[in-house]
Amino acid sequence: MAAGILCIFLLPFICNNFIIRNSNFRPFYCCAVWFFSIICLLLGWIGGLPVIFPYLLIGQYLTSFFFFWILILFPFIGIIEKAFYTVYGSKLYQDPWAIDLDDQDPDDHDQWAIGPDDFILLR
Repeated sequence: MAAGILCIFLLPFICNNFIIRNSNFRPFYCCAVWFFSIICLLLGWIGGLPVIFPYLLIGQYLTSFFFFWILILFPFIGIIEKAFYTVYGSKLYQDPWAIDLDDQDPDDHDQWAIGPDDFILLR
């Protein structure tokens, strides 16, 4: 039990191999976290049941899945997503409408002027 708690505390350091920290932009990691949460809930449920054959076997399998997800799958997902980001990131996150401000004339203030057509009246 102490090893499981220690692994959970070390999880931020184990999964520290990706550029983007937010899991909203990491779909594989987001799914893995949900499955890991389900494994943790099932382990809590199994821990409250008597130690007889089917529950003992289910608990052993879930414990092995628990450590597999923490020690092997989470770092592997970070490596795979980092590879996808480096290969496809420039194509997926490129903004075709980005303005290159270096080509703009700093004395030309008309392009930044706000006219009466730029406002929307809410009633």
